[in-house]
Amino acid sequence: MKLRLALPLDVAGWTRTIGAMAISKGDTVHWKTSQGETNGTAMEKKTKDFTFAQQTFKPTDDDPYWIVESSKTGAKAAHKESALRTSS
Repeated sequence: MKLRLALPLDVAGWTRTIGAMAISKGDTVHWKTSQGETNGTAMEKKTKDFTFAQQTFKPTDDDPYWIVESSKTGAKAAHKESALRTSS
């Protein structure tokens, strides 16, 4: 079961998922880009500091990062879990 908590500052239907069950490897996820919304697959959860695409990322216990693969381009990127949502 996935729990969802709509925060008071929820924007345009985006909700923050809570708990370890928020996103799982292989889930289809959606995120916002400057060109609009896109989707892809959650590939790997990162909970410790890491380097990706020559950038350093510092996840927290409350907001880990995910390596995601775009369904459209196949490109991989790192996104905070709070910036991702799963299909409802």
